[in-house]
Amino acid sequence: LGWKKEHPAPKPPPPAFHSAALPGPFRDWDPALQQLLEEVEHTIDSVVQDNCPRDPFPKISKRSKDAQYRLAIAAGGSLGRLVSALRKKKSPCAGFAAWTLGQLLRPEADELLHVQCALAGAVPALLALLRTEDDDDTRAYAAFAVANLAGYRVHHGALRAGVADLVKILTLDVHPLSVKEDAALALRHLSGSAATREAIVEAGALEALAKVEHSLRVLSLRGKKKEKEKKNSLQVLDTLAALRDVLERPAATAGAAAVGAEAAAAATIGGTAEAGAAIAGGSNAGTEGAAWG
Repeated sequence: LGWKKEHPAPKPPPPAFHSAALPGPFRDWDPALQQLLEEVEHTIDSVVQDNCPRDPFPKISKRSKDAQYRLAIAAGGSLGRLVSALRKKKSPCAGFAAWTLGQLLRPEADELLHVQCALAGAVPALLALLRTEDDDDTRAYAAFAVANLAGYRVHHGALRAGVADLVKILTLDVHPLSVKEDAALALRHLSGSAATREAIVEAGALEALAKVEHSLRVLSLRGKKKEKEKKNSLQVLDTLAALRDVLERPAATAGAAAVGAEAAAAATIGGTAEAGAAIAGGSNAGTEGAAWG
């Protein structure tokens, strides 16, 4: 027994990488994919550990714009591990995992990633974070991810269960502006369905919007504000006004407007992250700024 302790049996080698087991799009570039998979695993490992460093943030932010990097994540099954990390209560890695998902799952991201994310139960986990998390950063990351996922219809069924939670974010003063803007973006994406639009109104969205808009206008009149703060406030007001416009329109017109927005989001699939951010990630810069700030 003593000898076994001092000389443990060698670990078996990792299973060989078989490109034939991958879906069609991956087979043509398996050596590059293998290297990417190893890099993805290392990065995701650092994100899902309880005391994960902030180092992965810039790396993931930069690489999330690379279609092959996103496909490597889809092939390697790392997405499910990130969704599992969302369920770690009161842990910083839940917030980091939410931020990573928000970066990877912009509306223009590959359909395979969105479908995997939906199957892994990402939306209920993100909504639970918004409901229960006390940490401001974690809530901001979760709202950022929800706003991006709402740009893709496969998530709408799960998101409809969180309409009341998203409206509540607009109502409560405890939430920063960037989180309120992300909630408004998500609600706007969901408003294409007449039934959902009605549920949003019944949850008190119009009253909540009026309250936030009034607060923003009062703040803008008080004292001197930095140019960046003024710009952020105007951007949030534009987002809130767009949601109000959809909610107050007659049903047929509102539905057509929301479908048009969805078509624009879908048209960017496979494009750049910047293009998608203009459609469904208006507050991403604000959210990331708050995270880094």
